[in-house]
Amino acid sequence: MTFEKYLTDNCGLRILEGLTNLGMETTECTFPGRLWDEQYPERMDEHQIGTFCMPVDADVERVYYRVKDTVRPWAVTSDGSGEGEESSKDSRDLDFLILFTVEFAVIENREDRCDVGGKFRKYYAQCQADIEDGALRNFQMTGAFDKTMMTELDIEMRCREEEFSNFPVKALKKEKLEERADAFLERYYPEAKTEPMAVPVRRIFKKEFGMHLSCDGDKNRFAMTCEACRQLWDAAACRLMELLDEKDGDPPFPEECYRIMDRNAKRTAAGILIPAASLTPMVWGWLGAYAEEIKGAEAGSLLSHIVYSLAEEYGVSVQAMKIRLEDLGFSIFSGVLNHLDGIYIPSFTTAEDNPAKCDRYLIGMSQLKELLQDQPELLDLCEKEKLVYVEGKLVLNQCEYVQVEAGERTLTPYARSHVDECCLRFRGIRGRGGKPSSSKVAIYELGSNRRFRGCMRRGGTAGE
Repeated sequence: MTFEKYLTDNCGLRILEGLTNLGMETTECTFPGRLWDEQYPERMDEHQIGTFCMPVDADVERVYYRVKDTVRPWAVTSDGSGEGEESSKDSRDLDFLILFTVEFAVIENREDRCDVGGKFRKYYAQCQADIEDGALRNFQMTGAFDKTMMTELDIEMRCREEEFSNFPVKALKKEKLEERADAFLERYYPEAKTEPMAVPVRRIFKKEFGMHLSCDGDKNRFAMTCEACRQLWDAAACRLMELLDEKDGDPPFPEECYRIMDRNAKRTAAGILIPAASLTPMVWGWLGAYAEEIKGAEAGSLLSHIVYSLAEEYGVSVQAMKIRLEDLGFSIFSGVLNHLDGIYIPSFTTAEDNPAKCDRYLIGMSQLKELLQDQPELLDLCEKEKLVYVEGKLVLNQCEYVQVEAGERTLTPYARSHVDECCLRFRGIRGRGGKPSSSKVAIYELGSNRRFRGCMRRGGTAGE
């Protein structure tokens, strides 16, 4: 059941007051009760002059949502005490703006006659409600106005300002989610913002919110925190989706809605478990201390060691720590701990001063097959073994880049620290090991090796 159908069936969305003038240019329009009763008795409820009655079968075209956060950590006061009032404008769980079309009757008063006719017009209705016990409670309409008073651009601007959303969950920006996690820690465990530590999230959720969450390891600890974040910040949205989700029907919202909720929860959980305030200065310190070593052939091993050490310090999995580091802008870690086609790829780095994400050099076997079918010039280079597929990358087949160990090709230590010099970089790949987002994957030659450029002069498209 969609929310549009639920509203028209269950919320009594029929009486909109204050629409006495419909804006006709030459005449005054009113709604005499006798006209409704005589012409549309089966479709209209009782009403008074000056009251707009919405038909039961009105066509609700669109609903925009603004779901109130169930939990909003208090803002810190100027004295740093951490006490304040929640930043909520009202007590309602759900605000929504409804665009609907309705048929109505008007009377046009002229000098010689009185005409009655049916008209169609679009309106917006702004409503509020609480979501309790599998139903919308305390439904209230706070305003209604003609669509001409609010254009589609106005609605778009409201969505951009995160006042409304097309889904009951908003795709919050990265900065907003960082602020949410920071405010949570400021209120419940501020010491985690200054010292690297494993935040006792299970104890916090149990003490502050009565949540009994189980945790058997670092990986489950992150999953546990994600679920707790969903329950705290998206509880109203979850109840709304449960309310509308019929057992024998389609989900009430597109799959994108659930992906947004999952993405918000993961980013918030990462900000709570691995606070940027304590992690960022520590990472910069390590990178500065090992600046020379990171440029060498063993850079990948050193970066992997840093990720493992940080993961142990914060009590999270190495994959969670790696993703968090990349999310905070440390792209140098994107070449370590990569999992492709069921195996881990040996760590690698680039020699660029400002490298792009290293994982753009990776391509899965299924993606590679589709790419070669689409790029005959590139296929020809591979068949002649000028390019070879090694460690998840297409690399220039030269002795300084490719070696044979135990009968298998591997990259040399030099190649693993200079993938920009000898490997193709890809763009347009959706996820590691998945299918390309389009039939063609753009290929970029970085151009730091003349032999490489000569090999690629007939295949791919130069990106430099």
